[in-house]
Amino acid sequence: MRKIIDWIKRNKLTCALILVVVYLVVRRTPIANVGLGGFGGISSDAMYSDEYAYSTMEMAVPSAKSYSGSGGNYLYRQAAPQLAIQDRMIVTNTNLSIVVKDVVNSIELIKNKTKELNGYMVNSWVNSPEEGGTGYISLRIPSDKLDAAMKAFRGFAVKIVDESIDGTDITDQYTDYEEQLRILEGTKVTFEGIIGRATEVEDILNVQDRILNVQSQIDSIKGQLKYMEATASSSLISVNLSTDELSLPYAPSTWRPQVVFKYATRALVQDLRKIANTSIWVGVYAVIWLPVLAIVYVVRKMILKRRANRVK
Repeated sequence: MRKIIDWIKRNKLTCALILVVVYLVVRRTPIANVGLGGFGGISSDAMYSDEYAYSTMEMAVPSAKSYSGSGGNYLYRQAAPQLAIQDRMIVTNTNLSIVVKDVVNSIELIKNKTKELNGYMVNSWVNSPEEGGTGYISLRIPSDKLDAAMKAFRGFAVKIVDESIDGTDITDQYTDYEEQLRILEGTKVTFEGIIGRATEVEDILNVQDRILNVQSQIDSIKGQLKYMEATASSSLISVNLSTDELSLPYAPSTWRPQVVFKYATRALVQDLRKIANTSIWVGVYAVIWLPVLAIVYVVRKMILKRRANRVK
């Protein structure tokens, strides 16, 4: 360690040059975009969403971005179709990882089946590197057609790598909002009765402000109820596709050695790719740093030679 430190002190210029080269290489080395599910991809398929439904809900619920359920937090991130509410309001999220022969063709098959089941695509992307394609698609399907959709999607696969269904019961939250709405509507009626008996202008204006405030809360809660009804009536399905099983994300509920091995193999391949990419960038930039390094080496040799001559 001491020798390394001494060498650095004697070759400060060289070290500075090396740091500059490393900075340029690291800064310019492309890093794969991280898609959903934890694996990289470059978006090539246009993202689609029900923008009208989403913007309508955002205006109806300007401040309510999430609510806490008995099974966790549910975020208002996806627009939901206008479907009828069920007795129990269950928000269902399904994840499917499958190996397919052709990613692009399989995504098209999934899109067509989704339209056939009166659902719609939320977003998707496709990446087709030389070693095999990967892709992702998320969509919403009416809850009563979830089984039919999953059966069809499984049929498109060469192999099903992982499948999980997560449900959250939001019935209690819906009931709470209904009770809040009932109280607010009663409060509004009370204020309307007061303003009908008021005689002073100041009193009338104060009560009007109260009514407007209550009406704003009523509209917000109605928007939340509407969104919860629609979201519980559909299921969000996320499908990861690849021609290579190692490119798919895994979400094992129990410890499985084979899955850990695949994780480790995938990480090793990614690290080797990064090393190879960095080596290529260093080699390309050799036209800059190699001549400079040679000049520094020659100048240093000349300086040392002059010092040696002076000593003699």
